[in-house]
Amino acid sequence: MDGTYKPKAKRVKLQAADVNRSLDEVKKIKEEALAATAITTTTGEQDTEAKSAEDLPAVPPPPPPPTETTPPSNILFAQDIPPECTEVMLTMLFRQYPGFKEVRVPRQGLSFVEYENEAQATVALKAMNGFKLTQHDSLQLTYGKV
Repeated sequence: MDGTYKPKAKRVKLQAADVNRSLDEVKKIKEEALAATAITTTTGEQDTEAKSAEDLPAVPPPPPPPTETTPPSNILFAQDIPPECTEVMLTMLFRQYPGFKEVRVPRQGLSFVEYENEAQATVALKAMNGFKLTQHDSLQLTYGKV
């Protein structure tokens, strides 16, 4: 076997007394514990791959919102809807928010969701924007043009 398994350093648990310490002191304690638990392989060499959380690559930020902003309205526009998502499914998702009127699907991949007023549409937009419809597709909502 090539030995693909590499044990990792255990996470340091903070004690109740650590709550009153400053953030710098807590970081120093964690770094010391990480250095003390450097992993040794069967040949006695230290594993240099043990890294602190600060050394790990950062998660990329979410994409910026569209530069074109439409003024708030009582109609929401949904785009890039997967083909398996039907009008009935969208109705079930959006009718849980007050003021829901109807869902219109003019063609596959697009839909309009209508509410009684702007405020109710805004509540639904904030709650449902980014909702995962499938494993790979999420709901992209904007205000529709009136």
